[in-house]
Amino acid sequence: MTRCLPAAAAALFLALPAARGADDDLPTSLDKRAADAVKVLKDRQMFRYGVLKFLVRHGDRPYSDDSGELNTTLMNKVYTALLTKLDDASPFVPLEDANGVVAEKKITDANHRTEDGRKAFFSVRYPAAFGDRKVAADGFVVGTCSFAENLQTATLELNVFDRTGKLDKLVEPWTISPDRTMIGEARLSYVLPPIQQKALVSGQPVSARDVQAAVVLPAEKPAADKPAKPFAPYENCPVKWQVRYTGKPVVPAGNTLPEPGEDDRVSFVLTNPTTETYAVVLLVNGENTLYQERQDVYRCRKWILEPRTETVVSGFQTEDQTAIPFQVLKHEAATENSVRYGENAGTFRLVVYAGKVTDTPPKDDQPADDRTLVASARGTAKPDGLKPQTLAGLKSSLRQTAAGAPGSRGLVVKGSGAEKSETIKTYFAPASPQPVADISLRYYTPGK
Repeated sequence: MTRCLPAAAAALFLALPAARGADDDLPTSLDKRAADAVKVLKDRQMFRYGVLKFLVRHGDRPYSDDSGELNTTLMNKVYTALLTKLDDASPFVPLEDANGVVAEKKITDANHRTEDGRKAFFSVRYPAAFGDRKVAADGFVVGTCSFAENLQTATLELNVFDRTGKLDKLVEPWTISPDRTMIGEARLSYVLPPIQQKALVSGQPVSARDVQAAVVLPAEKPAADKPAKPFAPYENCPVKWQVRYTGKPVVPAGNTLPEPGEDDRVSFVLTNPTTETYAVVLLVNGENTLYQERQDVYRCRKWILEPRTETVVSGFQTEDQTAIPFQVLKHEAATENSVRYGENAGTFRLVVYAGKVTDTPPKDDQPADDRTLVASARGTAKPDGLKPQTLAGLKSSLRQTAAGAPGSRGLVVKGSGAEKSETIKTYFAPASPQPVADISLRYYTPGK
């Protein structure tokens, strides 16, 4: 009988050491620069400041605010780094979710690419990140991340602007070597070559450069009379991933799938034809299909695929024995609902780890840096309606929220009506915290 096993404890997965490059890892490099950045904000009396989504690009391609989760996680990491350098008694009042406010107010002119676009951010008041008030902004911090063509380095810049819309340098640009997390969050797909997959299974390390070299960019859109080339990461993944609309397989053209219709029933078939065991995180719009977790992928619960087994995922697993089927929203409903998914709206993502099933529960002995990874990246959860009332309270909670995104038809969300879907909880011991594959597919483009 086919067994679909969500790993009961992602705590088994320890943090992969960050890749080293021209500078320290991302958190360390941000921490080094945060105090200088706060000094500039203070000197310019930008006490009520917001941090906006990063622009990200690869090589000489244009910058984009829709390059994956990385646009927002870089924003959140900068937000946190600055917050940790604020004195509890200082007059600073960080602003909450500036991008989300602009999207909600439909201020379409607001963007940080042009002087007029930057001025438009000052046309509304923003919720203070602590307390229950709205304030006018003094300025905004913006950033860019530019990956080298070979992905072995990434250059980061932090800038700031005030009501004049003039963009000024906040700190000097710096270069890091991107790790597996940055590559996955930038929606850059890869499957490690077989020899490196075997190395992971045997517990041998795989370098950041090996991961960078394995990334495959989708080919340019082919002419109408020519078929698209197969997307290598999708084709070569050891866990075969089939997307189905109403029972019929759909094949990506590059990293893009056909958009599902409103009456389509979306499902996924995961097959392991090998003699190895894999753990899989399958995300829809950035949400884990197991219990709709929204956290670092490494920590998410996982579907376990033992050798030569298969499982079908037809919805979000909500309890051990039940799941809620996926639903394709109508156009008018999609616009309203896609805001909650941000830049992950319209994407499917598969992350595959090698390892084995075990009866041994995980030990709570992770290093401090790993335990705080989620908080430093996205903030800690707070019950609805509760909010820090002081800067000190804000610093302790590290509360942040994701930005919104335009809507479109064809958005796949959790539907209604529970269905029977039996799962067995077990433990999974990873051969390595490095995924053997990380694949992102887009099934619709926001705003079209």
